[in-house]
Amino acid sequence: MSFIVGFFIYSLVPAGRLLIVTTAVNLLINRITETKHLLNKLEIKASGHEEMKSKLKYTMRRYDIMSEGFSAANYFKVNRGLVTSIAGYLLTYIIVLMQFKISDIRETEQNFRGNENIFNVTLSN
Repeated sequence: MSFIVGFFIYSLVPAGRLLIVTTAVNLLINRITETKHLLNKLEIKASGHEEMKSKLKYTMRRYDIMSEGFSAANYFKVNRGLVTSIAGYLLTYIIVLMQFKISDIRETEQNFRGNENIFNVTLSN
């Protein structure tokens, strides 16, 4: 059982780091969305300045790409959903470990109880 507790504590450090990174990413995406809205308002007000409008559109397209989120080498998106997924995987892993440990303890008890007659010792429950 101490192995399971140790694994849980050991996994808290990377999980905390991941939570910090995903929180920063979400804050950045929120700021990008706010900036896009401001750029959109500026584009509407720059009705007579075509050069300014084209620069604003270019900048808005760049922010559109960034607002989709960040990915880890295009394998998965880095967001808060990642944290909940990893937490679910870790919890499943811990539950499976506990089940194996419990079955191992029961098997050891049965083997010990089966061998008590060899030593002529009576175990009390």
